Amino acid sequence: MKKPVQTKRLIVFLSNFPYGFSEPYFGTELPYLAKQFDQISLVPADLAPSISTEKLSFDLPENARVEEWKVKQFSKFNGLEIFKMLLSPIFRQELWNLVFKYKPNNR
Repeated sequence: MKKPVQTKRLIVFLSNFPYGFSEPYFGTELPYLAKQFDQISLVPADLAPSISTEKLSFDLPENARVEEWKVKQFSKFNGLEIFKMLLSPIFRQELWNLVFKYKPNNR
């Protein structure tokens, strides 16, 4: 049986990139990341009210997209949904990787 190909996905939480100009270093790093990942989600999590989301300040690679971040979305979670998320195979695998595979110095 052939093993399914896994998609390499990166989620990056930023202050206001790609809308503002306060994180230009990430604009230079993004093309390199785009070569290493299949999908990149950019989450501008701390947009100042003065920053317009009408136009991007940086060009994005084809495999990168901007995700909307709304704190209200998390109010929809209830205890059962959080419990199911914690028991999901993906979460368990990531936790296993963080604790045992990558062996960080301070667990």
